[in-house]
Amino acid sequence: MPIQRSTSPSPRPPAVALTCMLAALTPAAAAQSHTQPQPTARPAVQPAVQTAVQTGTRVIRTDDDVALHVHVMGEAAADTAPVLLLTGGPGFSGGYLEPVARHIAKAHAAILPDQRGTGASGPDPFDPDAFSIERSVADIEQIRVALGHERLTLVGHSWGGILSMHYAAAHPERVANLVLLNSGGIDPTFMRGYQTNITARMNADDIEALGEIMPTEQTLEAYAESVRAANRAMAGGMTATPQAAAELREKWMREDQFNARVALIMQRALQSYDLKPTIGRYTGPATVVHGELDPIGLATAEVIAAAIEGARLVTIDGAAHWPFMETPEAFFAALDAALQAPLDPAPATD
Repeated sequence: MPIQRSTSPSPRPPAVALTCMLAALTPAAAAQSHTQPQPTARPAVQPAVQTAVQTGTRVIRTDDDVALHVHVMGEAAADTAPVLLLTGGPGFSGGYLEPVARHIAKAHAAILPDQRGTGASGPDPFDPDAFSIERSVADIEQIRVALGHERLTLVGHSWGGILSMHYAAAHPERVANLVLLNSGGIDPTFMRGYQTNITARMNADDIEALGEIMPTEQTLEAYAESVRAANRAMAGGMTATPQAAAELREKWMREDQFNARVALIMQRALQSYDLKPTIGRYTGPATVVHGELDPIGLATAEVIAAAIEGARLVTIDGAAHWPFMETPEAFFAALDAALQAPLDPAPATD
């Protein structure tokens, strides 16, 4: 889950400086900073699916006319639900979870979308008003309907874990199994400790580089580029190995893999959500997988596991926030075990 950094020009200790950049943008300022033309109103359309056979990609058009690119691998066994993977950020494309999807596809159907605003998915042109947690939940439901699945197993990493919990709370009858990988919390209180822990693990050079990052102008694009640069500086504080930090910086923080505009736009929603009253609606199988060194902190995982009836908590030794990069053997063993949870009969629906 990337950090959104404060844009205040006054010097601050790094732990305090790691606050939401979007807080400095009022809704009016955000609108003014958007330099692309605003899309004209479009009529609502029914979800539709087109197949790109060569790549295994489906293009699913949502009811607000956004094209979602969804990558499908493997085949679902008769007794298992397809597995939908949800990446973190918000703002990451499906790319960094592709190795996880390919592993899952050896035994299950794996569905890996580029979430709206990321990778090849729209909106096009980019529209800051097209993003919310509720809209992201609706995207999952429209993917499920378009692909013709009764239920889904959800595997969500970081922000993808938060989104998975929101979907499970809104559509509990549509979730066969819930697997949360290094998930953000059931409310935003986890963020302060997350930011502090990242800073504490950074080296002096990265802290110095972080302190020098400021947007060059008051536009959404300039703020987003500052967020990207800040997250590159903080990669060492998010990971457990130098190799994982380098991969995160050099491969997955590129503009084509991480849309920092989405991260900025979604921050207001991520500062105010609360799953405590609703997550209990989901009562199916659940596994919370968490790296012991994750800067989010094990306490966050414990709170999630306690909030979901019957959930199991699995801790991966030596892993931080990106266990599939840091400790892949232990991670995939934990994931395989989580996906073997029994498929309960689907609840009756109206």
